[in-house]
Amino acid sequence: MISDRPGYEKAVKHYNHGVELHQAGHSDRAIAEYKAALKLYDGMLEAWDNLAGVYMAQQNYKAALEAVLRADSIKPDCAPTLDCYGQILFALGRDEEALIKFRRAIVVGPSYHSSYYNLADVLRRTGHDDEAKEVLKTLPKD
Repeated sequence: MISDRPGYEKAVKHYNHGVELHQAGHSDRAIAEYKAALKLYDGMLEAWDNLAGVYMAQQNYKAALEAVLRADSIKPDCAPTLDCYGQILFALGRDEEALIKFRRAIVVGPSYHSSYYNLADVLRRTGHDDEAKEVLKTLPKD
């Protein structure tokens, strides 16, 4: 996050409150806080990512996709954003596109474990069980 942007400090407060609400299971209130943060500082990647995640959990895939596209425009090669993008595409049945996002997430963030599991899930769903097993074998050990 960049602290010299106008509205940034207040945006961070809203973002942090949104994270707390999200973790406590108050999705609608978390959405309101993330949106308040983004109104103050539209370039907050983390808020866009989290907003996409909350919408995805609510199965509001249209809104999730809009949020993740905004996050992707801020930082195109961010493993968590690519992973979230892939999850949304997977949920929408857009498996080939999801594969691309998960593979890219692994390239740019090889220690981001979620992408390996998600890639393996898509591969299994598309009948590539052996390849899914190979992907999981490449999962980095911490």
